[in-house]
Amino acid sequence: MGAVLSAPLSRGLPSERADIPLSTFEAFCETLQQSVGLRIDACVFADYSALLQGLEQGAADVAWLPPVLALRSAVDGTATPLAHPCRGTVDSYSSALISSPDSGIADPVDLAGVRAAWVDPHSASGYLIMRAWLLSQRIDPSVAFREEQFLGTHEAVVQAVLQGDADVGATYTHVDPHTHVLFASAWGNATVEVISLAGPIPSDVIAASTRLPEHLMARVQSSLVHNEDRRFPYACKALFGAQGFEPANPAHIEPLRDMLRHLDEPTVGWWSIPPPAPT
Repeated sequence: MGAVLSAPLSRGLPSERADIPLSTFEAFCETLQQSVGLRIDACVFADYSALLQGLEQGAADVAWLPPVLALRSAVDGTATPLAHPCRGTVDSYSSALISSPDSGIADPVDLAGVRAAWVDPHSASGYLIMRAWLLSQRIDPSVAFREEQFLGTHEAVVQAVLQGDADVGATYTHVDPHTHVLFASAWGNATVEVISLAGPIPSDVIAASTRLPEHLMARVQSSLVHNEDRRFPYACKALFGAQGFEPANPAHIEPLRDMLRHLDEPTVGWWSIPPPAPT
């Protein structure tokens, strides 16, 4: 018991969030330390694969995970969801497949032979959900696209599309119930063509490695949900764009299951782009 309590907890942050200064991440960890009763170290991993490996091997005890990875980690017993950020009335977001306005690519039927930019193989909005949506529309990206590349961050994907280094790219956005783009889109004030939207995607999750004792999981969760440190709301806003956390609910990430099944379905005989409409 004493040895476990004296060991630092590590919080994992993937390189997809390279736009966030490490100091912001460290400041958030500091606000958790007193209520948890342990030193909490911030550590950054090269990508989501490395982050997941860190959870499995003990290099990270608690991690900030995208919803798809949180779901899969919970299913395979790697991690247990603890909490998810509260961002006002917004509890989900969408994946957007975008192109440059002058590219001539404005519809899924225009996707044959394009160069695609993705964020990360484990990114929900930057890869998995859009790929699953395309497959659900009988578009197999591995056939339709002549080139696919992973660029690591949403910002890099948007820049590749705007600068002509990729024809299309997947990133995140927030939409209203009528699928109109609202705010906090990865492309900011730039003008892009939105080819398709996929979602909704439930928000990100703070999860604990199943290697962590249950009583420590409970303390971390309580610190996230009931933290009374006066710095905590500011640290949450700076790192997560949130005002706080709610306890994880299994139903929170359940909507992803149906969408993700398309990633595992065989695509033999599928069109690389939708067939022509009957005349």
